Amino acid sequence: MTQEINSLQSYEPSSAIPTTATPSEQGLLTEALDTAFRAIFGDSKEIKEDTKTNADWGMANLASGFVKAVPLFMVPGRGMVLSAVLHGIDEVHRGDSTRTQLTDFALGSAKGAGTKLVLDKFGASEISFAQKGLAIGGGSSFLDSALTRTNWINQTTGELDFSGGLRKTAFQAAFGAGVGMAAFPLGHALGSKITPTAQKFFGSRINDAMVAAATTGGAFGLTGGIVGESANQFYSGSFDPVAIAKRGLVDGLSTAAAGGVGYRFSAHYALNH
Repeated sequence: MTQEINSLQSYEPSSAIPTTATPSEQGLLTEALDTAFRAIFGDSKEIKEDTKTNADWGMANLASGFVKAVPLFMVPGRGMVLSAVLHGIDEVHRGDSTRTQLTDFALGSAKGAGTKLVLDKFGASEISFAQKGLAIGGGSSFLDSALTRTNWINQTTGELDFSGGLRKTAFQAAFGAGVGMAAFPLGHALGSKITPTAQKFFGSRINDAMVAAATTGGAFGLTGGIVGESANQFYSGSFDPVAIAKRGLVDGLSTAAAGGVGYRFSAHYALNH
């Protein structure tokens, strides 16, 4: 979602994006969106970065999260392929070696496919919403951390840090499970309040399943946003609860929209209409 369920963390670059020896901080998908937004709106620095927490609030970052989240709510086959491709592309960074880019693409693709599997399996299961939150929040956070290559590298020495990677993955999985247990029941309760109002306003174009997809997406995005931002701050030695709440809210709203859009293009929507 997300950064996702972001992380707790190809194509040849076009002439519009200058190549450098230093790897880009943005994945290729986010970088392409950033280039497009700059061409349309100019080089605006608005909400680009929170210097205290190093949180990126740029339009491209939010848009890439939305784009990557949409396939998660589409039909399993097509949605899984698209999720794998988009996550794989955005895991690749311009300026890295070809070997590193291929590795990151494979890891990102596995992350996208795995997250789709987790959402499909537990999202449609007959378990409580708290249990869904635990499974989806914990599972997606585990995948996001375990399949991010840089989480297994010591940022000071550049060498493999297996124990550090295990600690990060365990922390993010446990935290994601806890946040998910709270977020998913809240998302369902909110959705049950929104559905009658939405149906009254939009009529037959809005149905229970679409609202459910949006609220599930919102809870998923909220979980990923809070976990990702909390992990980033924890590892950087900073703490800003406002930034954590802001990231959760922004990612939650973005992924809620992605849930609705993804369902709109699913086979379930076509059958209901």
